[in-house]
Amino acid sequence: MREQIVARQVEALCQHGCREVRRVLRRLDRGEPVAGTEGLDAEEREALRRELESVMAVYDRRPRAGRGWGWALGAAVAAWFGLMLAASHWAYHHKSPRRVADAAAPRTR
Repeated sequence: MREQIVARQVEALCQHGCREVRRVLRRLDRGEPVAGTEGLDAEEREALRRELESVMAVYDRRPRAGRGWGWALGAAVAAWFGLMLAASHWAYHHKSPRRVADAAAPRTR
């Protein structure tokens, strides 16, 4: 039953956004009172703090070294693909009917 109370409190705090959750975490770390946690004992406040930290860990992850070029490589591949598609489209619509007819005619040499 008490786990449900902590889970509901986590859900309610997360509805206020990341800034509010970080503010609540700072206050819990300092031992200051936090609105809505008055009915929780020390063990439940600690469980609330751990749960909030695990939720925020997802948002606080920094990209690992060596991954900074991923977006540039993706953009370059997308640009290359778009250029090849445009060139193919242009070539298809601007081919000479004479060259097409000559290519279809049998060779007589």
